[in-house]
Amino acid sequence: MKQRNYTIRLEREEDYRAVEHLVRESFWNVYRPGCSEHYVIHVLREDPAFVKELDFVMEQEGRLIGQNMFMKTIIQADDGRIIDVLTMGPIGILPELKRRGYGKALLDYSLEKAAALGFGAVLFEGNIGFYGKSGFDYAG
Repeated sequence: MKQRNYTIRLEREEDYRAVEHLVRESFWNVYRPGCSEHYVIHVLREDPAFVKELDFVMEQEGRLIGQNMFMKTIIQADDGRIIDVLTMGPIGILPELKRRGYGKALLDYSLEKAAALGFGAVLFEGNIGFYGKSGFDYAG
């Protein structure tokens, strides 16, 4: 991706159906036959842990091409401390635009915004080959 020919903005309620379709297309038959990620997004938007300020879509020429979202969660440390963190995803890009840098651009933008809101750690489940390009590593 040589030039920035997209915009990233907060998801709006009128985007919900299109985003769920995008996510279904993005994950269809990727990890198993069919997918459930689009339903997960549908349900998570109503969860109290959902972070509306970190619910992003990527748009190109008026068409939604990507999305990412976050949920608040905690880690309970061995010493009893409670650490506020975020869980991320699913993050999806339309299948025909994968491997062109859009996903990394959306991920990096999302992480910048999360850091600006004071979150210092993000957890996810996914492909370390992709997420590693933005500094993620396996939890130990």
